[in-house]
Amino acid sequence: FTEDFVASLGARIEAAGIDPALLRLEVPDAGVLADLDRATERLEELRALGVSLALDDFGGEDTPGVADLKRLPIDVLKVHRSFVLGMEAEPSLDALVRGVITLAGALGIQTVAAGVETEAQLEHLAEYGCSAVQGFLLSPPLSRDAFEAKLAEL
Repeated sequence: FTEDFVASLGARIEAAGIDPALLRLEVPDAGVLADLDRATERLEELRALGVSLALDDFGGEDTPGVADLKRLPIDVLKVHRSFVLGMEAEPSLDALVRGVITLAGALGIQTVAAGVETEAQLEHLAEYGCSAVQGFLLSPPLSRDAFEAKLAEL
């Protein structure tokens, strides 16, 4: 984060007159690990604005350790799609996904599983207590127009 990012975001939220609780920022785990102390300070400043924070791609190459995860002021942990995609074929990945969801729950952090493509994955994730999922099983990425059309169908 740049030095003025938090102040700039706060000013924009105020100018737009929106509830900051409606905004969730996704932070890549690699960016957090580059300077954990500084990132933690910035994340705390963002939370003070009232926005929700998600740590993206947990389980990738640059994932924080458990002690670091406990320090970070985050609301949501996004489980890396490579874990989810392999959980049916590899029991160790299934156990890892279950463990991450359990750990996050114990820390009071919600989970989002990325890359859900099968009903079996969805069922396992629900059984493990995953808070939310995203992936092609539910919808491919949509343009704004396609998203608005889908919303109109509801």
